[in-house]
Amino acid sequence: MKWIPKAFVSSIFVLLLTGCIGENYDYSPPVVSILSNPDLKTGELKAANVSWYSDKEYTKTTEDIYSLAREQKPLHYYSGQQMDVLFENQDFALKELSIYVSQYNKKTDLPVKDRFFELPKEEGEYVIVVKLLADSGRAEYVGNIVIEKKDDYPYYPTVSFVNIFDRTKEEKLEAMKGDWQLPKEMGEQTIENEDMSFFLKDQEKLHYDSGQRIEILFDHHNFKLKKLKVYVKQNGEIITLPVEGNTFDLPEKEGAYIIVVNLLSDKGHVEYVGNIVISE
Repeated sequence: MKWIPKAFVSSIFVLLLTGCIGENYDYSPPVVSILSNPDLKTGELKAANVSWYSDKEYTKTTEDIYSLAREQKPLHYYSGQQMDVLFENQDFALKELSIYVSQYNKKTDLPVKDRFFELPKEEGEYVIVVKLLADSGRAEYVGNIVIEKKDDYPYYPTVSFVNIFDRTKEEKLEAMKGDWQLPKEMGEQTIENEDMSFFLKDQEKLHYDSGQRIEILFDHHNFKLKKLKVYVKQNGEIITLPVEGNTFDLPEKEGAYIIVVNLLSDKGHVEYVGNIVISE
């Protein structure tokens, strides 16, 4: 079974849903759904407040959006899962997209980049709110999501770095390539990106001090770790960084590097890659 890198997921679904072969256009507010990666579970959200004008005016007002959200069928996802926002039609120019979740009257903003966002890591039931601002107006969508632990998560783990002396911030690496064995009925998860330069082009740089000790974190442990290998590349030179358990020391020399983490487990192997800048 082949798995499509998440960067292409939005495009594929937009093309499928809009029926781009024909010339029919829909200028009404879009139907909005959220899509999980990599298992591609789609959940439609409910329009709560709409003020939209294109070919005609569309309006809707909901005073208690939280009550409306809780009335919706629960959508089940895993903690920290990567998500994508889908529009059934997009005959409008998107100006701003914001997302937050609410639990026990506590509101948490979820950063959005290119319509991708990450669910909270804490399990439980949440109200999710997606706010859309476009050239045609604004719209607000709500849903009822249940976030579950990743104890039985079958996919490859997300890898993050944390400074062991300051654990307040985690920096995530992207999986570039690998093969991961899924349950028998699901086949194999394959990640295919061969051009490292192109893969790294749009990734944000991770900033650390020279010689800092870093711990490698996994978002789940539904696998047996066999080996971790870490190395950096700079100007064609490869420097292997010895790993002790799940920790390693960054190079002392300042500069920009490509950092690579190779994970070997009982379920397969994955190579994670990132841009890193080291300062003295």
